Amino acid sequence: CTSSCTGSSIPDIGADEYSPPVCSAAGGGSIAPSSVNSCVGLTYNMSASGAEVGVGASYQWEISTVGGGIGFADVAGGSGATTTSYTTGTLTSGTYYYRLRVTCSNCIPVSCVGYSNELTVVVNNLPAVSVTPTSATYCSGTSPIALIASAASTYSWSPASGLSATTGANVNSTPATTTTYTVTGTDANGCTNTATASINVLITPTITSITATPSSVCSGNNSQLQVNGSVNSPTAAGYVFSQSVG
Repeated sequence: CTSSCTGSSIPDIGADEYSPPVCSAAGGGSIAPSSVNSCVGLTYNMSASGAEVGVGASYQWEISTVGGGIGFADVAGGSGATTTSYTTGTLTSGTYYYRLRVTCSNCIPVSCVGYSNELTVVVNNLPAVSVTPTSATYCSGTSPIALIASAASTYSWSPASGLSATTGANVNSTPATTTTYTVTGTDANGCTNTATASINVLITPTITSITATPSSVCSGNNSQLQVNGSVNSPTAAGYVFSQSVG
């Protein structure tokens, strides 16, 4: 018989007959790793794999400063708080515990609730990186300015121009022009911070000639001294004469 038969039709097999899966439990899934270190000012993304899915399942990330199942409350801020993947807001110093709460509304006779394992996030302070001196004046062609960084484990410097090295706590600076150097220090926890040192560059003048008129005089008489110098910029501010006997 075909669809033209009286009182008969061919069933419509299609999307109308699809039934989405529904939750039947409240498994919270697993967070890995279960303990991490981070730094003040950063964010952290966490995910629970294997959490219960399906119609009737809902999610909520929770936070505690105690852990061990105690003191948990819904997270505030960040993004993804009601999904299986959550990114925190900007972290502050301390130790925090996170878990995912899963609720299934299809459990009988009442909704059931389950939790993931707890994730421990230790948020470390940034190193108090400093550099000495924070400012100095360098005359071209003279001894370099020593820059010394402290309060971290490793250091990197920029820009490289005029530096004896770009890594290490101690570097020497002989810039060609006025330069501000930035040192980035990293501590044992992987946290970083920066400090700066500004080096003002002065151009050293060159003495091209010195003359005395007359070149020899009797005791008690005078001779006019003339000095000529050259400098790129700025011009020499003044000259100082010193005496030698010979």
